[in-house]
Amino acid sequence: MNNQIYNQRLLRFAGYLMDKKSNEARNITSTVIITAYEDDERLQYHVQFIVAVFKDLNKVFPKDWTIDENGDPYLTVIEAGATWINGVFDYFNLSPTEFGHLFGVNGFQNIYLYGGAKLNQNSDRNAIALNIIAFVSRRHNENYFRSNLN
Repeated sequence: MNNQIYNQRLLRFAGYLMDKKSNEARNITSTVIITAYEDDERLQYHVQFIVAVFKDLNKVFPKDWTIDENGDPYLTVIEAGATWINGVFDYFNLSPTEFGHLFGVNGFQNIYLYGGAKLNQNSDRNAIALNIIAFVSRRHNENYFRSNLN
């Protein structure tokens, strides 16, 4: 699958976040420890994110996401034992650093690489959506540039 389908999913999710009116406390956060391997080195990222952002994935993508018994989003086609965070990585084709940039509220943004703005615990859904849009724009332009080098 090329990045176009992933970019479309991200933009659809961003549109939902911008349209959603919510009374949920936006500062309820959780921290996930993401392990990644870069240049044969094991890295751990502690990414703090706003929980409510992901609670409606099943409403945005009802064919692909459901809610488990704990109320967490769950990708319907995922490896056994994988977490819903793994589902987010796979579904949107994100690396750990890209996930941290788009959704992290503990200063994880790399605005020079991905665009957008820094997020914090007071960031709302609109700020996250705007980061997603900036990220997709950068990813699309990079893919376009690479495809036209040949």
